[in-house]
Amino acid sequence: MVWVIRKSDHIHWVSDWLEEILWMPLCRLVLEIDIYITQPRGTTCGNGWAGLSGLVKVYIGRPQFKAVIEKVVRCSIGALAVTVCGGCAVSDLVRAATLKFVDQATIDYSEECFTW
Repeated sequence: MVWVIRKSDHIHWVSDWLEEILWMPLCRLVLEIDIYITQPRGTTCGNGWAGLSGLVKVYIGRPQFKAVIEKVVRCSIGALAVTVCGGCAVSDLVRAATLKFVDQATIDYSEECFTW
Protein backbone atom coordinates (compact mmCIF):
# COMPACT_ATOMS: atom_id res chain seq x y z
CA MET A 1 0.00 0.00 0.00
CA VAL A 2 1.25 3.47 -0.84
CA TRP A 3 -0.27 6.45 0.94
CA VAL A 4 0.65 10.03 0.04
CA ILE A 5 -0.28 12.68 2.59
CA ARG A 6 0.58 16.33 3.01
CA LYS A 7 1.41 16.37 6.73
CA SER A 8 2.67 13.77 9.15
CA ASP A 9 -0.30 14.59 11.43
CA HIS A 10 -2.54 12.87 8.88
CA ILE A 11 -1.09 9.50 9.92
CA HIS A 12 -3.13 9.81 13.11
CA TRP A 13 -6.33 9.50 11.04
CA VAL A 14 -5.65 5.79 10.68
CA SER A 15 -3.08 5.00 13.37
CA ASP A 16 -5.37 2.81 15.51
CA TRP A 17 -6.53 0.85 12.46
CA LEU A 18 -2.98 0.56 11.15
CA GLU A 19 -1.61 -0.73 14.43
CA GLU A 20 -4.36 -3.36 14.61
CA ILE A 21 -3.54 -4.58 11.10
CA LEU A 22 0.20 -4.65 11.70
CA TRP A 23 -0.24 -7.00 14.65
CA MET A 24 -2.26 -9.55 12.65
CA PRO A 25 -0.40 -12.88 12.50
CA LEU A 26 0.27 -13.12 8.75
CA CYS A 27 0.41 -9.42 7.97
CA ARG A 28 4.13 -9.41 7.16
CA LEU A 29 3.56 -11.99 4.41
CA VAL A 30 1.13 -9.88 2.39
CA LEU A 31 1.52 -6.21 3.32
CA GLU A 32 4.04 -3.43 2.98
CA ILE A 33 3.08 0.18 3.62
CA ASP A 34 4.96 3.14 2.16
CA ILE A 35 3.86 6.54 3.45
CA TYR A 36 5.02 9.65 1.59
CA ILE A 37 4.72 12.99 3.38
CA THR A 38 4.83 15.83 0.85
CA GLN A 39 4.82 18.85 3.18
CA PRO A 40 6.48 17.80 6.44
CA ARG A 41 6.58 20.23 9.32
CA GLY A 42 8.88 19.87 12.29
CA THR A 43 10.10 16.42 13.24
CA THR A 44 8.75 13.58 11.18
CA CYS A 45 9.16 10.25 12.85
CA GLY A 46 7.07 7.17 13.04
CA ASN A 47 5.06 6.02 15.99
CA GLY A 48 5.79 2.66 17.60
CA TRP A 49 4.44 0.88 14.52
CA ALA A 50 6.53 2.78 11.97
CA GLY A 51 9.26 0.46 10.84
CA LEU A 52 7.65 -2.50 12.62
CA SER A 53 9.57 -5.37 11.04
CA GLY A 54 10.10 -3.18 7.99
CA LEU A 55 6.40 -3.21 7.11
CA VAL A 56 5.94 0.57 7.30
CA LYS A 57 8.36 2.95 5.64
CA VAL A 58 7.98 6.72 5.83
CA TYR A 59 9.44 8.94 3.09
CA ILE A 60 9.58 12.69 2.61
CA GLY A 61 8.41 14.04 -0.76
CA ARG A 62 6.16 12.87 -3.56
CA PRO A 63 6.75 9.35 -4.86
CA GLN A 64 7.80 8.53 -8.39
CA PHE A 65 4.53 6.82 -9.29
CA LYS A 66 5.94 4.94 -12.28
CA ALA A 67 8.69 3.40 -10.12
CA VAL A 68 6.20 2.49 -7.38
CA ILE A 69 3.81 0.77 -9.79
CA GLU A 70 6.67 -0.96 -11.59
CA LYS A 71 7.91 -2.42 -8.29
CA VAL A 72 4.44 -3.67 -7.39
CA VAL A 73 3.89 -5.20 -10.84
CA ARG A 74 7.26 -6.95 -10.67
CA CYS A 75 6.52 -8.48 -7.24
CA SER A 76 2.83 -9.24 -7.72
CA ILE A 77 1.10 -12.57 -7.81
CA GLY A 78 -2.29 -12.23 -9.43
CA ALA A 79 -4.33 -9.11 -10.13
CA LEU A 80 -3.56 -5.66 -8.73
CA ALA A 81 -5.67 -2.70 -7.72
CA VAL A 82 -4.51 0.87 -8.19
CA THR A 83 -6.77 3.29 -6.39
CA VAL A 84 -6.08 7.00 -6.33
CA CYS A 85 -7.96 9.65 -4.41
CA GLY A 86 -6.44 13.07 -4.77
CA GLY A 87 -6.08 16.19 -6.80
CA CYS A 88 -6.29 16.16 -10.58
CA ALA A 89 -2.52 16.41 -11.11
CA VAL A 90 -1.84 13.38 -8.88
CA SER A 91 -4.63 11.41 -10.54
CA ASP A 92 -3.19 12.20 -13.97
CA LEU A 93 0.29 11.05 -12.91
CA VAL A 94 -0.96 7.80 -11.37
CA ARG A 95 -3.21 7.03 -14.34
CA ALA A 96 -0.34 7.62 -16.81
CA ALA A 97 2.01 5.44 -14.75
CA THR A 98 -0.58 2.66 -14.51
CA LEU A 99 -1.19 2.65 -18.25
CA LYS A 100 2.47 1.79 -18.85
CA PHE A 101 1.96 -1.59 -17.15
CA VAL A 102 -1.49 -2.78 -18.28
CA ASP A 103 0.09 -5.18 -20.75
CA GLN A 104 2.22 -6.77 -17.99
CA ALA A 105 -0.41 -7.40 -15.29
CA THR A 106 -4.12 -7.43 -14.63
CA ILE A 107 -4.72 -4.04 -13.04
CA ASP A 108 -8.03 -2.69 -11.77
CA TYR A 109 -7.88 1.12 -11.73
CA SER A 110 -10.15 3.33 -9.66
CA GLU A 111 -9.99 7.11 -9.33
CA GLU A 112 -11.66 9.74 -7.18
CA CYS A 113 -10.53 13.27 -7.98
CA PHE A 114 -10.98 16.37 -5.87
CA THR A 115 -9.58 19.87 -5.53
CA TRP A 116 -8.26 21.60 -2.46
